[in-house]
Amino acid sequence: MTLSWFFKRGMCGGQRKEPARSYDAQCVFCRVAAGEERPSGQDRNILFKDGRMVAFKDRSPAAEVHLLVSSIAHIESAVDLQRGEEDYKLAKDMLTLGQALISEAAPDAKTQFGFHIPPFNSVDHLHLHCFALPFKPAWKQWKYTTLSIPGINSYVSADEVLEKLRPAVEANTVCDVAANNSCTANADQ
Repeated sequence: MTLSWFFKRGMCGGQRKEPARSYDAQCVFCRVAAGEERPSGQDRNILFKDGRMVAFKDRSPAAEVHLLVSSIAHIESAVDLQRGEEDYKLAKDMLTLGQALISEAAPDAKTQFGFHIPPFNSVDHLHLHCFALPFKPAWKQWKYTTLSIPGINSYVSADEVLEKLRPAVEANTVCDVAANNSCTANADQ
């Protein structure tokens, strides 16, 4: 199923299943974020943690560098995010952190950032895959490719998720793209 299918059905940007944004003791990423478990028991320390997100190495790397940036709150997947400032900021900050960590680990590498979507996510907890390419082995690229075949996408780029979550701009707002998309209310209207 494509991400657009989820958006059309109201599963992304629509009604979220409750309870959301809580701790789930059965979820490995919740336990990692809470400091109760090391990421997959390997020698993989937490690379970053704040009140909203945690970053660590993937237990089964699919690329030269493969990091995960996960929400602290238990949100099942990108399709559970809603259009608006809060979820847009969370996804944007996850991407910004992932980009910084990948840039630090592999400054000259080609990069890729994205989310798996149900039912293809391996852990039911929001997490961004951050890659410094190439994929290793090369066939793993198929697991992290957005396909153009309706009904079978398992992966979507972080940019596409951000576009779907971007808050609507009010009609009387003026945005200056050259100034980092800053927006101000237009007093003339």
